[in-house]
Amino acid sequence: MNQTTNARAPSGDGIIVYCDLNALRRAVERVLVDFIEFIQTEEGKHHPLSGPIQLGDTIIFKEDIDLMPAEIVAANIGKDTWFVMSTSEHPSTGFPTGKDAAKAAEAELKRLRLLKEILSKEKGVTIKSPEKWHPDQMADAKRVLQIMRNTSRRFHH
Repeated sequence: MNQTTNARAPSGDGIIVYCDLNALRRAVERVLVDFIEFIQTEEGKHHPLSGPIQLGDTIIFKEDIDLMPAEIVAANIGKDTWFVMSTSEHPSTGFPTGKDAAKAAEAELKRLRLLKEILSKEKGVTIKSPEKWHPDQMADAKRVLQIMRNTSRRFHH
């Protein structure tokens, strides 16, 4: 990152996407079968997706199934700028085998790769790797990087 911030974006967990919410939603509709969407604030409170989305709010697109629903999470890190990850709820007792855990991780990577592929074909959408990304406003850099780290910790199972 920049020398003045002396901070790094989380690596390997997600992608940075520049797009409006509608473009993001259209892509998610092609990745997840049937889903619900809601906002989780930085304080952990959940509420319906309505009204303005604040810096640090995370939109959760969650499959509407009971067993290990897949999720696409998009943390707002700026105007029409998102830190996007693919994850899923894991069994509270853990996976029975390492092979099962590896399959779940593979599925998460596949969903993120598919989402990235779909978004890259949308006009006006830009995708960047977190490792190569720099915040637009250096004054916000520390806060934005903290949002990304917190999102990564919260949703990376």
